[in-house]
Amino acid sequence: MTTGEFSTAAALVGAVPLTLTMKTGTLRDADGRLTFTRSNGERLLDAPISEIHSVAQSVMGITLWHGDRRYRFAIGKNTVPLRGGTGLVGAAVAAVQLPNALEQSRDNKYLALSWLADLQTAGGQPPPGLAIKRPWKMWQWLAAVTGGVLGLVAVMVVIILLTK
Repeated sequence: MTTGEFSTAAALVGAVPLTLTMKTGTLRDADGRLTFTRSNGERLLDAPISEIHSVAQSVMGITLWHGDRRYRFAIGKNTVPLRGGTGLVGAAVAAVQLPNALEQSRDNKYLALSWLADLQTAGGQPPPGLAIKRPWKMWQWLAAVTGGVLGLVAVMVVIILLTK
């Protein structure tokens, strides 16, 4: 990708990795610079690729750093949620949509791996003394979500027991 221009759809992931906090746009590698421009034209990242460092694969795509700022990107097109109504008809529609959703997810993963390989090769080193937080692994996300759900259930049980 470092020869010529390369760009893909991407979403800048917020502090909380929910769709509502993501900013969609285009991630572009061109003329030795990495840019991320939102769909509304606002540029949120514009840096020489040599200043990009500590690139790593994350659950949703890639994580990279520019100076002391971390950027997390979900790479590729958004996969449309499976929709089709309720009951047997809804299940049939979802079953028809599933192969396309799986193919889109696979394509997004390959795009993320391409970005990862390119930026790890072309990127620079972190500033001295900067502590880099590595992206969470899938098991860490699952543990956090499971712990959060169990914590909410425990709070609800205590509230129910106290109100009786």
